[in-house]
Amino acid sequence: MNIEIGINGWLFGAMVLNFVILYWILNKYATKPLTEALDARKSLINKLENADVQYEAMITKAKKESDDIIAKGVKHKDQLLLEAKALADQTKESIIESGRKEAEKITKNAEHKAKLLEEELAQNYAESVKSTTEIVVRKLVNSDVDIKAAYLDTLVSEATQ
Repeated sequence: MNIEIGINGWLFGAMVLNFVILYWILNKYATKPLTEALDARKSLINKLENADVQYEAMITKAKKESDDIIAKGVKHKDQLLLEAKALADQTKESIIESGRKEAEKITKNAEHKAKLLEEELAQNYAESVKSTTEIVVRKLVNSDVDIKAAYLDTLVSEATQ
């Protein structure tokens, strides 16, 4: 048995040639698509990292805008409350003034009616005194009409004073 250990030159050359051809084919047709795919993936990862930062910035901006909107709403609410209070105070004053004027009108009307009633009462009293006196005078004196009239006028003037 004869065993040879050695390197066969033709076989080794064929292997090296196969390796070079395979390397050239892979380099020409497989390396470019793989590199492009890796670059695209790296670009996508970078975009996602930037998107994460942009997302955080957008959330911060949205929170700030919502806080501003809430602050404006609270300010508007406070302004509306102040306006409503002012309007309520104005309405209250208007109602009070209207009531005061109505009370003055009613008071003046009542005073006027009281004065008219007082004058009517005085007139009725004077007429009553005159007629009563006339009756008394007729009974006491059945004489001169001029004396009676003078006496009645004196009584009326004394009664009304």
